[in-house]
Amino acid sequence: MKKNFLSEYEEKGKFEASLKEAIRTLVMESIHDESLFYKKVDWKYSFKSSGKKSSGEENNFISLFLDPSMRQVASQIRYVCKQVKESYRKLNLSKKLNDRFELIKKLKSLEGKSEKQKNNMDEMIKDKFGERPAERGLIPSVLIEGETGTGKTLVAELIAKAAYEAVQNNKARFEDFFCRFSIVNMASDIVDSELFETRSGAYTDAIDRLGKILSFAGGVVFLDEIGEIDAHLQAKLLLYLDRWLVQPAGSDEVFYAPAIIVAATNRDLRRMIEKGKFRADLYHRFKYKIHLPPLRERKKDLRLLISFCLSISEARERGVERISLRALEKLESYHYPGNFRELMQIIEKAVHEASSRKRDIILERDIQF
Repeated sequence: MKKNFLSEYEEKGKFEASLKEAIRTLVMESIHDESLFYKKVDWKYSFKSSGKKSSGEENNFISLFLDPSMRQVASQIRYVCKQVKESYRKLNLSKKLNDRFELIKKLKSLEGKSEKQKNNMDEMIKDKFGERPAERGLIPSVLIEGETGTGKTLVAELIAKAAYEAVQNNKARFEDFFCRFSIVNMASDIVDSELFETRSGAYTDAIDRLGKILSFAGGVVFLDEIGEIDAHLQAKLLLYLDRWLVQPAGSDEVFYAPAIIVAATNRDLRRMIEKGKFRADLYHRFKYKIHLPPLRERKKDLRLLISFCLSISEARERGVERISLRALEKLESYHYPGNFRELMQIIEKAVHEASSRKRDIILERDIQF
């Protein structure tokens, strides 16, 4: 009976919405002044800063995913954040974080120096990263899948901030804790060098270089567009995720450098696996997987996202209080190949257009695709 009641209630709601839309369309067609029919910019979402350094930003981000079609994804993101935070604390990855940061500063000053100094560099690293613990838990790794512009970087930052809350060190800055590394259009040897380090002599023009993983050991390394890496790097990354060891190119030394790896891709990795272009074992090695749907699959909830964009774009602070229904309809008719990022850019441009013309309302002509 409850199921039937809910079904009837939903059908009634759909009928009322359709009736309102039909009446609104008839009235709007008979009146030429589109500014008479509008919505307040915050009619669906009202932005209020919490005044705190990070929680306000995170709350605003979570609000982006609270439309009905995204509740399951939002719940999954919260779960992953909680698990990563608990794992970070349980594995005590923040141990001697200050010492590690100080070590990195000293090592950076040795990059490109003499052979003697290079050997000293390895000894300095070995002093801090040479020994693996007798017992080690499974350090969590996360894979975020979704088209360009769906919010993968935002999710990665949210996960990193969850882990950052577990850091037992108030001197560790977030920018020293989180590293974003984009692999797009980079040669394999450069990616290898940037991630896993090199020593002079490893290849032509190679110099002593610290890798991202060792530089952010005890933190979070975000690998953006992991679908771009070749078979050699896939194997090397898989080995790292299994043992958390880094061996610089051109060196016999191996260092234990645990870091939380968050990877993202806009490619269909399952299809790449079928074609033999991506390792299945690497794909399944990621403990948590999050899929962010494209905006075209969220059209039913687009008005909430539009109101959200208007709120965080500070429309009211710029004198823009309203958006016309015709402007809304134009926004709803678009397919957004660039997803949420493109929607945000379109809204910001519309707010600028209205504000620059001293209008308090966004009109249809302000929406430019």
